[in-house]
Amino acid sequence: MGCLGWLLIVAVAAYIGAHVGQPYFRYYQYRDAISQRIRFAAVRKDTDIRKDIFASADSLGLPEEAYHLDMVRDSGAFRVAGAYDDTWSLFNYTRTVPFTINAEARL
Repeated sequence: MGCLGWLLIVAVAAYIGAHVGQPYFRYYQYRDAISQRIRFAAVRKDTDIRKDIFASADSLGLPEEAYHLDMVRDSGAFRVAGAYDDTWSLFNYTRTVPFTINAEARL
């Protein structure tokens, strides 16, 4: 009986973690994808970088707000900034979580 209790606790924790943690995991993946794309900004065009970042947002299933990014190239750096809201729901409870993107790569 003790083993079943622990198994139930682990199953409930995994269920909650999968639903609540999903937007956070997508945010970290998106932020990492942006950092990887802008790392090569010195040799790539802004339009190509933008297309790659938007393809990442599309593959992650992010909300439309995630596509609204400010991309600035100056003499020493390439910067990407933006913000979006994502939601998670668990049973009848839904929460909106704000995420901000700030990435910079030296040229």
